Amino acid sequence: GGEMGTRLSATTARTHPPPEVLLKNARKHMLATACTKRNEDGEYEFMPVWKTTPKDLGFLGVGVRLYFEFIKLMGIVFMLLSLLSLPSILLNAHGSMVDDEGSALYVYISKLSVANLGACPAEGCGSYDELRERCALEVDWPWELHPKPGCDLQLKDAAEVLGLLDGLGVLVFIIFILYFSHRWIPSVVAHTDKLNVTPADYSVWVTGLPKKLPETDHPNYERLLSDHFRMVLKSRKKDPVDDDSCVEEVVLVRDYDGSIMRFTHKGHVLQELENAKALKERAVLKNAKESVIARHDKKIEQLKKRVDRMDKRLRDQAKMTDVERGVCSAFVTFKHEEHKDKVIDEYRFAQYSLFRMFQSKALRFQGRKIQVGSACEPNDLYWENLDFEPWKRVVRKALIFLATLIVLIVCSVAIAELKAKPSAAAVAPAGEFTCASDPASYVAIEVAQAAKSVAEDPAYDATVDCFCKQQSKKDFAAFLTPPYDSPEQQLCKEWAEAKAKEYGYLAGSIILVLVLNQVLLLLYSIFVAFERVSTLTELTESQLWKLFISLFMNTGLLIALINANFKDSLPSIPFLRILSIGVGDYTDLTAQWFISVGATLVITVTGQVFTNTLSPLCMSYVLTPLLARLYARTKVTQEALNAVYVLPNWNLSLRLAQTLNVVFCIMMYSGGMPILYPIGVFYCFVAYWLDKFC
Repeated sequence: GGEMGTRLSATTARTHPPPEVLLKNARKHMLATACTKRNEDGEYEFMPVWKTTPKDLGFLGVGVRLYFEFIKLMGIVFMLLSLLSLPSILLNAHGSMVDDEGSALYVYISKLSVANLGACPAEGCGSYDELRERCALEVDWPWELHPKPGCDLQLKDAAEVLGLLDGLGVLVFIIFILYFSHRWIPSVVAHTDKLNVTPADYSVWVTGLPKKLPETDHPNYERLLSDHFRMVLKSRKKDPVDDDSCVEEVVLVRDYDGSIMRFTHKGHVLQELENAKALKERAVLKNAKESVIARHDKKIEQLKKRVDRMDKRLRDQAKMTDVERGVCSAFVTFKHEEHKDKVIDEYRFAQYSLFRMFQSKALRFQGRKIQVGSACEPNDLYWENLDFEPWKRVVRKALIFLATLIVLIVCSVAIAELKAKPSAAAVAPAGEFTCASDPASYVAIEVAQAAKSVAEDPAYDATVDCFCKQQSKKDFAAFLTPPYDSPEQQLCKEWAEAKAKEYGYLAGSIILVLVLNQVLLLLYSIFVAFERVSTLTELTESQLWKLFISLFMNTGLLIALINANFKDSLPSIPFLRILSIGVGDYTDLTAQWFISVGATLVITVTGQVFTNTLSPLCMSYVLTPLLARLYARTKVTQEALNAVYVLPNWNLSLRLAQTLNVVFCIMMYSGGMPILYPIGVFYCFVAYWLDKFC
C-alpha cells in the first residue's frame, strides 16, 4: 500500500503540478487573454486607463475603436446640446406652473420641464387665451434699470426662441449621425484595412453551391470551382484576366452534420473528466473518506457515459472521408486583390434573390445559381456552424422572433400592472375647478368634509384633492405618512394612502424597467446562440439590434404608450387593450404627465447610467474573483483553472445597444425635458472611462 501510494504521488506530481504553480499559471493566462500588453521584461500588464486612446484599442478590433470614438464624440454633441437648451432649462426652473405637491424628486424634475414654463397671475389663468398669454419671465429689476414693472418676456415670444434652439439642437444631432455613419466609420475602416493585410483581402465566400456533384466530378470539386472562377475572370468584357494561376486556393466547407459542434462539446466533457480524475487522485493521496472517493467515482462514471454517448453519435461521421461529404460553401483565395474585386463586381447583383433568379449561365456553377461576397477574417468564423442548414437557421430566427414578442408582451403587462392611478387634478375637467395657491383662498376644512361625505371615492375627489394638496405644502412627507393625528390628516387619510401608493407604483415601475432590462440581456445571449449564426459579426449584429429594440421599447416606449390615451384618435384594437396600450390617463403632455410619466422616464434613464456601466465592472472585479476563489478548489488541472480565471468578455453588442437606448430616449424626450441633455453628457463621460477600466 505504501509503495502504491508513493507511485501514485509521483505520478500525480508529474502530471498535475502543485496548486501554487497552477494558480500562478492561471493568473498569467488571465493577463495574456485580457486587454494587456508586454512590458520590457516580457511580462503582461494592463494598459493604462488614462493614457490609452480609442485608436490604441484598435488592436481589439475596429468595432471597439469606433465604439469609444462614438461615446467620446456623442458626449461632445450632448454638451453642445446642453448649452443650446440652457435657456429652456433656466426658464422652466423660473416658472411656477407645476405645484409643489408630491415627491420632492418628482416635483423637482417636472419643474425643469416645459410643463413649468411661465407663470399665471395670482388669481390663476381662467381661460385658454390667458394660458397662452401668460408671462414666461419676470425679473425684479432695480427701479432705475427697469422703470416699467411687469412681464419681461411673454410665453409666445419665449416659445419661438426655445423652439428655434431645440430645432437647431436636433439638426446638430442629425448632422453628427450622418457624418459619423457616412464619413467617420468608412474612413476608420479603410485606414485599418490599409494597415493590416489579411487573407480576407484576397478571398471571397461562395454560397449556394450544389451540395453534391455527379459521382465522377465530386472528388474534383476544388479544381472545378477553381476553373469556374478562372473562366469568369477570363471572360470579362472589361479588363479580362488571362492568368491560369489567378486562383491560389479553394477551401471547401464540408457537411459534417453538426459533428464539429459535437466534437467541441466532447472536448469540454473530456476536460471535465480529466479534472474529475485529478480530484480523485488528490483525495486518495489525502486519505479521504470512502464516501468522498465514491462520489468522485460516480462523477467519473457519469462523464464517461456522456463521452460514450457522444462517440456513438460521431461514429457514423468518423467513417466518412472528406471527399465523400457534401459541400455547404467555399472560400476562394486569389493571387491579387484586384482579381477578387473583379469577381465581386461580376457577382454584384447576386446579392439579391430577385436578381439571382436571372443569373447568366456563365456565372452559374454546374448550372446552380451562386452568391459571391467578400470573405470575413478567419477568426471571425464560427466553423462549427458553417454546416448548419440555412432553412433550419431561418426557422430558429422565426422562433426567436416569436419569443421576442412574448418577452415584450410580458414586459408591457408587468409595467401596466405598476401604472399608477391618476390624481384628481389629472381627471378633473378643465375650467370646472381651480385649486388656489394663495393661502388666503385655501379650501376650508368644512367644505372639504362636505365634499368627502358625498364623494364616490374621496381619494380622487377634486375638492378633497385640492384641500389635501394645500395642507401638505408645509411638509409633504410628514403629512403623507401615519399616524394621522390632526383633523386635516384624518380627512386626507384616503388621499394620503392613494398618493403613497401612486408614488410607490412610480418607483416600482422604475425598478421594474431596470430589472427587466437586465433580464433581457440574459435572455438574448441565449436566443442569439440558438440561432447558430456563421460569423461573430452576424452574432454581434443580431444581438445588437434585438437588444436595442427591446431595451428602447421597454425603457422609452412602453411606459409612455401605457399611460397614453388614444381613445379619440385610434380605433379600439383588442390586442392593444390587452397590453394596456392606449387606454391610459393622458391625452396630452400635461403638467401631471410630466410629474408622473416624464419624471419617471428621467429617473429611469439616469438609472441606466449606473446599471449599464457598473454591471461589467462588478463582473470583472467582484464576481469573477469570487467565483475563481470558489471554484479553484474543485479545478485541479491547468485547463480547468485557466477557464475559471479568464476575465469575462467585454460585450460590444451589449454596450452599444445600451448606449443607443440611452441616446434615443434622450433625443425622444429632451424637447419637453431638456435636463436629459446634461444627463447624456454624464452618461457618455462615465461610460467612456468605466468601459475602458473594464
